[in-house]
Amino acid sequence: MLTIDGEVESPLELSLGELKTRFETITRQAQLECGGNGRAGFNPSPRGNQWVIGAVGNGEWTGCRLKDVLEAAGVGASAVYTAHYGADPHLSGDPGRDALSRGVPIDKALEEQNMLVWGMNGEPLPLAHGGPLRVLIPGWAGSCSQKWVTRIWLREREHDGQGMTGLSYRVPRYPVEPSRLPQQLAAPHRGPRRLSRR
Repeated sequence: MLTIDGEVESPLELSLGELKTRFETITRQAQLECGGNGRAGFNPSPRGNQWVIGAVGNGEWTGCRLKDVLEAAGVGASAVYTAHYGADPHLSGDPGRDALSRGVPIDKALEEQNMLVWGMNGEPLPLAHGGPLRVLIPGWAGSCSQKWVTRIWLREREHDGQGMTGLSYRVPRYPVEPSRLPQQLAAPHRGPRRLSRR
């Protein structure tokens, strides 16, 4: 089941079958790339999977427009950001901790190319790729394309879920040569946060 709630006029609970019959089915080709693609070559080395190259791929995705589902719930005037939640547990295995939960600004979420996906390359969406249902936000870090999605919470402020706060998925606003990383970025808790999303 997928729940759409928060800053909406009518919260929804939809089964995969209802998504397939209630909303127009579309198929699009899009590329997904993990925000950590190439992470193994970063200096200093960050946390997370030490991807070399390969955290990027192309696919043919089948599903419905995210916009159509959000509009069916009635996007409230107070909605500012989405918050995506999946069925996966926290990497630590601790059931009391939330797994990665990212989101996007509501204007981005309502763009035509974003999808709720249940198919990939003409087959049901594989579990490894987020099946039975995932979000697809082309052009943004792959983490915004939540796998195993069970809930999209529309929030009245920027989402502060796991992977959204602090320096998660931030990049410098200006070019930085890896071997000359400014001290305030290498140890951000001691210096200014001169970083931005995207």
